[in-house]
Amino acid sequence: MRKAWDHFQYLFDFTYVGFDSFEGLPEIAEIDKQPIWQKGKLAFAEECFIKRVLDHGMPRHKLKTFKGFYDTSLSEDLKASLLPSKAAVIYIDCDLYTSTVPVLEFIVDFLQVGTVIVFDDWYCFYGDPQRGEQLAWGSFGDAILNFVSPNLSGPMRPSALSTSVMLIRLRLPKFKARAGRSLVKKVWLI
Repeated sequence: MRKAWDHFQYLFDFTYVGFDSFEGLPEIAEIDKQPIWQKGKLAFAEECFIKRVLDHGMPRHKLKTFKGFYDTSLSEDLKASLLPSKAAVIYIDCDLYTSTVPVLEFIVDFLQVGTVIVFDDWYCFYGDPQRGEQLAWGSFGDAILNFVSPNLSGPMRPSALSTSVMLIRLRLPKFKARAGRSLVKKVWLI
């Protein structure tokens, strides 16, 4: 969030939105098990997060945080409160498949042509495309990419994304925005 602020503060009037449990990892499901993951690991208090970002120079009115595990906190009510704004950048740092799935389901309505999706833990699980964020993207990528561009084919298809999600960052801005699209207003950290 601090780096996004550093890079965008003079260019865009963004609101920065953070979603986190602030309690660390949830109970680890079988599909996500590996020795480094434990329930509660990676916890960081919401107040400490906010203080760190504000101490870095971001004004408080530019930062929104939403606390809770994604399977319960990313609700239809929350979605309705954030719409019709669209996301400029969505930085997904979920580590686990079971955490990434509800995030991908939630973000579809906030995508627009030019939205950048970045996965922090794409190569977690030793780059295994059948685990973690890669598996979740493969499951939901078709719906997301069809929303962005129904005619998209070839190397952008999720089944072909075996080594890098950076293709999304490089290719999406080439599409022309449709008339009547909302202006980008948010940078999300999930």
